[in-house]
Amino acid sequence: MLMLALLTARLACTQAPQDLPIRRFALIAGANDGGRARVTLRYAGTDARSLAAVIGQIGGVAGNDLVLLEEPTPASLGRALDELGRLLTLARESSGRLEVIFYFSGHSDENALLLGEERFPYDELRRRLEALPAEVRIAIVDACASGALTRGKGGVARAPFLVDASSQLKGHAFLTSASIDEAAQESERLKASVFTHALVSGLRGGADSSRDGRVTQAEAYQFAFNETLARTASTRSGPQRPAFDIQLVGTGEMVLTDVRVASAQLELSQALSGRVFVLNASGGLVVEVAKASGSALKLGVEPGSYRVLVDEGKPTMGEVMVSIAEKQTRAIESGQLVPVTRDVMVTRGGRGAAARPGRRRGLHLPLEHRRRAVGTSEDPLQPGNSHRPRRRGRRARRQQRWHVDRWRDAGAGHSRGRPAAGWAQGHRRGARGRRLGG
Repeated sequence: MLMLALLTARLACTQAPQDLPIRRFALIAGANDGGRARVTLRYAGTDARSLAAVIGQIGGVAGNDLVLLEEPTPASLGRALDELGRLLTLARESSGRLEVIFYFSGHSDENALLLGEERFPYDELRRRLEALPAEVRIAIVDACASGALTRGKGGVARAPFLVDASSQLKGHAFLTSASIDEAAQESERLKASVFTHALVSGLRGGADSSRDGRVTQAEAYQFAFNETLARTASTRSGPQRPAFDIQLVGTGEMVLTDVRVASAQLELSQALSGRVFVLNASGGLVVEVAKASGSALKLGVEPGSYRVLVDEGKPTMGEVMVSIAEKQTRAIESGQLVPVTRDVMVTRGGRGAAARPGRRRGLHLPLEHRRRAVGTSEDPLQPGNSHRPRRRGRRARRQQRWHVDRWRDAGAGHSRGRPAAGWAQGHRRGARGRRLGG
């Protein structure tokens, strides 16, 4: 009996850590200021707040375990990492697996995060993240040339995947918004960076390809990659391709968000198809997803009023206004959609200027969707295209350049990390919404 009791106690001790709850911490930072040589960004802080909101609501991070920094210095970022390490050490006794999410949005170059006139080297960031006493460490960097963070130090990059309670994973996953030689772009129309907007849309359920109500890292990464590449393919800075370095060992998947625990849900019905835009009461774009028919898709949102638009590539779009209460799920059916006539504006220029859908009640469709809506995938600014505006005289050339910038942007705004001086020559005048960097 004594031996049996000792054996039972030993088994209980070995199983206890697995029975303890998983605890996830997050350090989220956004910095618009990348120094005098860089154009000040508009939406790095917005990106940080958006990501903090979604992981706080459905990402398993409690309020006391989330730190949000805006415009940090290298010193304050270092102190926050030190404090995170201390909290992880204290949590070790009462928690099972510990997980950390680090996110940064702002300027960078090939070697460091750019925080005002100071720098936080990638080597130091990697070293400090890898030293954190956590089983799983996730780092997401949305900045130019951020792919430098994924340069391996031994090990092999694997297909990306993240964690549920039944998994036994250890290691790190580094995700970046652009490859080492690419610019990361933000959009005046999205009021966010292209990559973070796609990532947040995916985490709210848009990336749930398995339709199980959970978004894994594999799904989130693939969704963000496809959406970012598609939106930036025709911008002046060129395609932006997110990169990754996954060095996780063990079994199972890592779940980033669980839509099922959202305080409110929108359910896009099985028959619904098209590009879906979910806007909040203030007109902000909360989720954007390409919905295919055949299966329903649930999106995790906050309680409130929303305007849902569905673009099926027809002359009109479908619109429905919904209000969602706490713990309520509202289904969106095709039959609920009211046709919305697109306002048509003619481009400035000579003959043959293409008509294009314009603004309606605060919605700014990205250029690729506007082109699709009028039945053409042709870029009106490609060389030799008859839609290119033609004017004469100095004033006319300035107006033409304004027009070209407006069209060529394709929804992109600032470049994250490129010096402003390299672009400014010959492009000093323009309209709001065009790229100001890179």
